Amino acid sequence: MKRILLVLAAVISMAACSNLKTTTEIKTEPDVDRLLERLAAYDSYYTLPNSELIEVEQDGKRGCVDYQGNVVLPVRYDWFYICPRLGLLEAATGNDSTYFYTLDGKSLLANYAGMDNIGEDEDSDQPLIVLWNASANAVGLIGKGGKLVQPFRFSSIVHDNDCYFAYTETDSVYVIDEEGSIIHSVAGYKSVWKYETGYYVVINNDELCGLLDKDWNIVYPCQYKAIDYYSEYGYYVLCDTAGVSHLLHADGTPLPLSAKGWIRPVSHTLFAVRDSSGTNILHLDGRIEETGYGYIHGDTNWLQAFDNEGTICLLDSNADLIVKFPQSYENITPVNDKRAMVTVHDSDRYTYHVIDHRGNLLAQYDEFDFNLGCACHPEYANFIAVSRDGRWGFVDRHCNEIVPLQYYRTYSSTDDKLLVVNDDGTTALLDSTGCTLITAEGMISEFLPGIYMVEYYEENVGIRTYLILPDGRTNATREQREAARPYMLR
Repeated sequence: MKRILLVLAAVISMAACSNLKTTTEIKTEPDVDRLLERLAAYDSYYTLPNSELIEVEQDGKRGCVDYQGNVVLPVRYDWFYICPRLGLLEAATGNDSTYFYTLDGKSLLANYAGMDNIGEDEDSDQPLIVLWNASANAVGLIGKGGKLVQPFRFSSIVHDNDCYFAYTETDSVYVIDEEGSIIHSVAGYKSVWKYETGYYVVINNDELCGLLDKDWNIVYPCQYKAIDYYSEYGYYVLCDTAGVSHLLHADGTPLPLSAKGWIRPVSHTLFAVRDSSGTNILHLDGRIEETGYGYIHGDTNWLQAFDNEGTICLLDSNADLIVKFPQSYENITPVNDKRAMVTVHDSDRYTYHVIDHRGNLLAQYDEFDFNLGCACHPEYANFIAVSRDGRWGFVDRHCNEIVPLQYYRTYSSTDDKLLVVNDDGTTALLDSTGCTLITAEGMISEFLPGIYMVEYYEENVGIRTYLILPDGRTNATREQREAARPYMLR
């Protein structure tokens, strides 16, 4: 929730911070010249999503200014938290006080002394706020207008799907709707969560799981070691204390299928069954097909198996063998339905191969970096950073080369913009076609429409920022711009 910037990870942290941008339509036109002048007085600054405020930082404390550069909240807070669904700007001074303002920061609605927000991640769109009372060592819920809608009497509160689960020291669990009203309570369970089907999984003090329906009626009592739901196929899997797994449809009706070991659906009609002897395939008609594989995972788009020698095999939707890869192939990571990246370990060197659905080699890279592409998981990456012979570029989610492999390094900026680092430490922000939008020194991101922010790390100071416009106007000194170059070459 609070930004923690580590020196050893400063450049990576800057890439994450660059994703913070205004997501609401701008109603007030920014005064560009005044922003350039007034923001230069601060160490760093970021736009606050879902508001028309800019968070500024000076000597480790934070405040807010508007798009004209006028001070809205003075620099004395430790962090800010935007609550768009509640229309609140939350500000805090450590564990001392938490303040709730209107989204424009101009009106104080509530102030809680000795409180701290321990809820969802910063800037997440949550319906209520979990607040911790230090003196009572308990949590409560804050709703619209910054009002306390549930008192400080719970040991923990967790948001899951469309409700909150509030726990007490006496093993009572209260179910609270997103307006803050208690709609149900249960006792004797140490944990409860809700699946998107509307069913509830409960865990008792013996660590056994049960399943309740939408009306809190017991469908299956607490006699299972584990319960999981596979939403893409619509199956529950219940594993009993004897190690036998049972299957249910999404509506809770049982299938006449069970097997020793853990069952995992890999399609609507096939299930991988894993026990101590390996993994076999269970069919809907009850047939169990021995495979000889130690482990099967993935789904029917990219079903893969490891044989008893640890060799990766690619299977089709019927779990039939497509190709058995060499032992140097260590892992298959799907990029989309038709392309996957394979990690290859040959001697002391790793390389990364792009393959199609039949296992054919399409491209080979020295590095294939999802985390420095535009998402932390390949399924959601629009662009992926790749390198060959020490030079970096980008491919799209279909593994087509978008930015040539000619740069010192690449980083992400936003979903549709790419950042590249040149050999001299200068940087360029590119659009999704690879065309240059602006050049600078440091981590570039779009600050406001037509205004770009550049972040860099300064020794003994921390993260610094400056603004730059396409016409070359900037509030950075020559010394600031030169100081940014060495850190982009780390």
